Amino acid sequence: MEFKLPPVEIVDTSTVLPLANEVNWGMDIFGVEFLRSKGFTGKNVLVCIVDTGADRTHPLLKNCIDAKDFTRSRVGPNDAHGHGTHCTGTVGGVDPRVGVAFEGKTIHGKGLSDSGSGGSDDLVRAMEWGIEQGAKI
Repeated sequence: MEFKLPPVEIVDTSTVLPLANEVNWGMDIFGVEFLRSKGFTGKNVLVCIVDTGADRTHPLLKNCIDAKDFTRSRVGPNDAHGHGTHCTGTVGGVDPRVGVAFEGKTIHGKGLSDSGSGGSDDLVRAMEWGIEQGAKI
């Protein structure tokens, strides 16, 4: 079975919102502040994200402690697409305005190619690797 992410297109009319003084509406929709008030911050949790790779040099991904490529990509586990970096940051970015589990650790199994597509074999191998590392998938 083949999976494919939609293409990412940045056009002149795209708006990039700064982090300062902005409300992340996703945090409200998913009740993240309520969960945090109950002590759920990701502390002592390892999560494996399976996607298009991760830019581990990104300042918000300081807690992404490992990444492995299962797609035979020319850039290895790095993210040439952007979606995997976004997802990894949403799950565990170190800034609590961005990362849901900001006190946790993440690893990234690259199971989708640089174009955002992939087969079930690569995805399953990436998930199995994450489980072997002791991560939640």
